[in-house]
Amino acid sequence: MDASVSGDITLSVIVAAKDAENLIEDCLTSVLPQLRPGDDIVVIDDRSCDATAEICARLGVRLLLNSHAPGPYGARNLGAALATTTALVFFDTRCRALDGWLESHRDALRDADRPVISYSDIEVEQTADIAAAIARHLNPFSARTYAHAGFYPACNLGIDREFFWRAGGFEEIRGGADVGLCSRATDLGVAFAVDPTTRVVWHPRERFAELREQYRRYGTSSFRQRRRCAPLLVLDTAIFLVLRALGTAIGPPSSRSSLRARLGAGLIQADFEVAVLRAAASDAAAALRRTA
Repeated sequence: MDASVSGDITLSVIVAAKDAENLIEDCLTSVLPQLRPGDDIVVIDDRSCDATAEICARLGVRLLLNSHAPGPYGARNLGAALATTTALVFFDTRCRALDGWLESHRDALRDADRPVISYSDIEVEQTADIAAAIARHLNPFSARTYAHAGFYPACNLGIDREFFWRAGGFEEIRGGADVGLCSRATDLGVAFAVDPTTRVVWHPRERFAELREQYRRYGTSSFRQRRRCAPLLVLDTAIFLVLRALGTAIGPPSSRSSLRARLGAGLIQADFEVAVLRAAASDAAAALRRTA
């Protein structure tokens, strides 16, 4: 039945991609069967140098080159600007949707008594790589991780299109713009609707060095998004850096991670905390130069 006849909402799935030829097919083929009439999926290609465009063409998925601001959040904003559906669902090339994923977003966005940001639980794909074992221990996109954080990651985020723009869309920065979007949206009265069921599998980075670099970026963006409380943030980070790294390495009582994965996770958490401190030092130095 057509969405306009049934009164159901329509969804645009927006996938930001860059050099994703090894990931994009699994991502898209997991989403395509879940689309209803009136839904849409678009890949915003952020200047890829591989076969990403050819794979999208073979699958019949619309692909647009990111002629807007470079980076994943600029690409997501471009996809949102071109959407004509009721709501937007942002998805990541490293993600594979399980059965019921899109309907979970649709139900949350349609049935709530006020506007919501929708999210569903994500588990890390199991592979033989040590980076994957560390990522499983960190469990970076688990819904439980963000229960009290005030935001959810953009890799699996649904929001009403009108409220997305009322909240100003994503800041076009390298990382962390999901924090700002969620903060501004909740200031407008938007609530979170989280499905605790695992609806997405995330493919981690294959190399330990890449995973470390990812968490360093997270640390830098974490500081930038919370700059207003910088003194308290820096003090908290400096005092609890070692404790957080040890806590991450130990993990929850139910964790069955190997010692190697635990140590790697602790090191990566320390990288995150050090990145916060480095960003704070850089910010303070810039402020001193401006007043000199």
